[in-house]
Formats: sequence, C-alpha cells, structure tokens
Amino acid sequence: MQSKIYFPILIAFFCSATSAFSQQASVETLTAKGATTAISEDQSLYTGDSEKIFYIDFEDVRMNLSEIILKNDQGKVLLKDDVFDLPVNTIYELDLSQYGKGTFEVELRSFTGVIRKTIAVE
Repeated sequence: MQSKIYFPILIAFFCSATSAFSQQASVETLTAKGATTAISEDQSLYTGDSEKIFYIDFEDVRMNLSEIILKNDQGKVLLKDDVFDLPVNTIYELDLSQYGKGTFEVELRSFTGVIRKTIAVE
C-alpha cells in the first residue's frame, strides 16, 4: 500500500527536478542601433550612444554568469572573459570598436546554461 503512494510522489519529484535543472538558451539578434530583430524575454544586452559599445546588465540575466565569449561570424573566439567573481549588479561594457564591422555572437555562459545573442555592427 505504501509503495503505491510513494511511486507517484517519486515520479513528480523527478519531473520537477529535470525541469529545474534544464539549460536556459535564448537567441536574440541586435543591430548596432540596439533594435531587436528577434524577440527575447530578457533585455540583458543593449547599446548606449555609441554604435560599437554594448552593455550587459547582470541583473537582467536570469542566471549567474561565469563567462562572456565573443565570436565573429566564422566562429572564431575574439574575446573570452571569466566574470564569475563579478557582483550580480555589474554592468559589463563590451567594446566592439577594435573588431570593425560585421556580425558577432555573444555567449553569456553560466554553469547551467548559455544565452546566445547576435550583434550586427555597421
């Protein structure tokens, strides 16, 4: 009798545990003016007055970041920065002026997931 009660509870626990530990992934495409061409739930990456400087607001990211990776359109890693020791209220400045024009992919990595965003610099 007790095993009949524990089995559904055990199944419910495993279902909730797998959904809690699933990886978060999001893809968003931005132009240099900051206009989005794809809809995303977070606004963690945005541009200021300059067309080549982007800001990553750690408070708007739904996970604790461990790494920020910048890749060009061929997939070559241009920048890799460990950020796990930065405070949660950090606003990280990503200056793309040294890389020229093109399309770049920003990966916001945590220990449990990745958020990928595409940036077009004109």
